[in-house]
Amino acid sequence: MKLKINASFILYLVCLSLLNELSLVFYLVISLLLHEIGHLVILKYNKIKVTSLNITAFGGIMQAHVGKNITNRLEIAIYISGPLMNLLMIIIGFILKNNLFMMVNLSLFTLNILPIYPLDGYYLITSIFSGLIPYYNSLKISKILSFLLTLIFFFISFKFNIYLVLLSIMFIFFNLKDLNYKKQYELFILDKYLNPNLFLKNKKVKETNLNLTKSFYRGRNNYLEIGGKVYYEKNILNRYFKT
Repeated sequence: MKLKINASFILYLVCLSLLNELSLVFYLVISLLLHEIGHLVILKYNKIKVTSLNITAFGGIMQAHVGKNITNRLEIAIYISGPLMNLLMIIIGFILKNNLFMMVNLSLFTLNILPIYPLDGYYLITSIFSGLIPYYNSLKISKILSFLLTLIFFFISFKFNIYLVLLSIMFIFFNLKDLNYKKQYELFILDKYLNPNLFLKNKKVKETNLNLTKSFYRGRNNYLEIGGKVYYEKNILNRYFKT
């Protein structure tokens, strides 16, 4: 795994140092690394290869070979592990009566749990929706919710500090750049087609007037019945990609 330190993170640390906030710098670096270690533990436990970790002023970006056709339970475990590590550090900070360490981790926990793309909370809420409704609908709802919350975060940030303002601008940029949920869903369908997972549980889906693949649930092998005849996911996807 390659560890990369983004220039924005170095600049942020320099600014804090110039403001004589060395203790904050120390606890922030430690807390960010612990957050990413939380993700790393789950990824390694599930034998998922991690290629790189990029530490930026706005958090860590980890690149891993996680397929799109995974179970919702696994994705929830991957993305909740980072915030849970910060929650554990909050408890440790409280026990040790270290208010600064506790507040740094509380800030990271609160921020990352927000359902705003590309934070952990966004993937968590998408995974929860995906277990209840077809993946196409869950992506659509998550994207809309993320964008609306990003705008709210932007206007609220002006009441606090410049760092949150810059953070909210970055969120707006990422959300606008990745607003096309249809393209993301197509990648999911393609992954299902190219990398079928026979160990997933079967899920009977309802027949709709829409493209049949839009009724698919993630983390399931989907099938439907029409006129007493069963159509399995593999057959539907073969027909979909050959037309």
